[in-house]
Amino acid sequence: MSGSAENLQVACSQQELMSLDNENGEATVYKLVGPTLIKQDKLEARAAVDRRLEYITRLLDETDKKMEELEKSGEEQRKKLLEYQAKQAQQQQQ
Repeated sequence: MSGSAENLQVACSQQELMSLDNENGEATVYKLVGPTLIKQDKLEARAAVDRRLEYITRLLDETDKKMEELEKSGEEQRKKLLEYQAKQAQQQQQ
């Protein structure tokens, strides 16, 4: 999943949390299970949204770390290549 899609999911989940927090005590929360809507306790719904936010945030953090590792590795490879090219140019001049 792309970073922008994950960021969108985080924003949607945060919006759901705000909606759950702003609901009055009489509001009914439903959970989509297959093709049917089933009543769900407000606390359960909040817990589910919290877990989803934690999961998405963890995925984003892991993705960021992986990107940093790849960028670092790419930079190291770039340096090795430049050193090799410089060495080859020096040998050709001799």
